[in-house]
Amino acid sequence: MEEMTINREMYHWRTINMFIITGLGRCGTSILTKYLGEVGFGLGHNVNWNAEMRAGLELSTAYAINREIHQAYCMSNKPIDLEYPFRGNYWKCTYREAIQNVDKDERQGKVDVFKDPRFTWNPALVEAWWSVRQDIKFIICHRKIEDVYKSRKAMLPHQDDPKRKELAEYKIDFADFFTCILELKIPYCLLYFPNFLFDFDGVHYLLNDIGLEHNYDKGKKVWDELIDTTPYEEPLK
Repeated sequence: MEEMTINREMYHWRTINMFIITGLGRCGTSILTKYLGEVGFGLGHNVNWNAEMRAGLELSTAYAINREIHQAYCMSNKPIDLEYPFRGNYWKCTYREAIQNVDKDERQGKVDVFKDPRFTWNPALVEAWWSVRQDIKFIICHRKIEDVYKSRKAMLPHQDDPKRKELAEYKIDFADFFTCILELKIPYCLLYFPNFLFDFDGVHYLLNDIGLEHNYDKGKKVWDELIDTTPYEEPLK
């Protein structure tokens, strides 16, 4: 384990806010994250894209924080102790310090936005991050929950959702997650999959409006090259 290496000058090239992309899974979070990376926003070094699944790009340190907190506290409904030592193999610090500095360690490279679907696992994760950092904003990708469930069950067993097994669990988790976002008044925007794949103008407007400002023409070029809408039916206008 190492101490955090925080370069304060490097931190200046971050956007003002920390943007988090989340959703139940199989609802466009990965392709949206890939788009933002290709138009110039930092995703960090510790991310990987799975071309076969067209998924991935989760920041490993953020993933480790949420996975560990969920296993240690949420699964047993215990209050989260943010002063407890983070047991991940990346930093020697508390959970609070890890959340505070997840986007500031120079070894990770530039981190403007990261993706983690685990925020929908338990609202206590959202509450914990918000109690430490009120500079976060959520980009929430959503989909008809029955379609999320079907998509998950069509995958190989090792690619299935590691937490939810039944349709009702998906519905309850999303309701609890979104209620928490509303109760805490956390800034967010919502993109509905697969409809948003056909609506670059709407996506570009929402992303710019929430603070991820980027050039329209560059974004449109990247979007057209990246997005494959052929598996989906175009929504009615």
